[in-house]
Amino acid sequence: MGLNLSTPQNVPLDKTNPPSVKGTPFHLSSKLAVLFFVSSLLIFSFAVFKNEDRSFRKIISKILYTTPNGMVHQVLKIQTTKGISVEIYKLNANYPQLVSKFEVLGEKDGYFILGGSGTNLATFDIDYDLKQEILIPTFDHNLTAKLDIIKYDEAAQKFIIFEESSYSSY
Repeated sequence: MGLNLSTPQNVPLDKTNPPSVKGTPFHLSSKLAVLFFVSSLLIFSFAVFKNEDRSFRKIISKILYTTPNGMVHQVLKIQTTKGISVEIYKLNANYPQLVSKFEVLGEKDGYFILGGSGTNLATFDIDYDLKQEILIPTFDHNLTAKLDIIKYDEAAQKFIIFEESSYSSY
């Protein structure tokens, strides 16, 4: 009455075409495991690539700027994966408030000598109107030096890019 594990005599054994396991629990669970693995990989990849632009944001310089009417602002020079930008925050008693954001000409951080010291963000009266402008040196992808200048427009009470035609006569 023992269990006979040998091949039955009347059924030929086909070694080239083994019996199929389709429809068995093992076959279904292996399909689900592969499907789970592939979907997990896709979700992970999407999450990584979706956050790629926002993941790199580094403050590379900051200064305080006081407008002619006495309002104090913090100016941040920021490096991201897209390039360099400048953000200007009005400093309130409660919290800083973003008032302006500029994308600058260059993609890489730049430095220059001002008053005997190297700097990558500065204020200086570039047009001799007795009001400070914000100077942002950068380099483009060919390492050509660029200088963006931001000026506070008192009439409009906002920051603007200082156009080259405004100071070419100086």
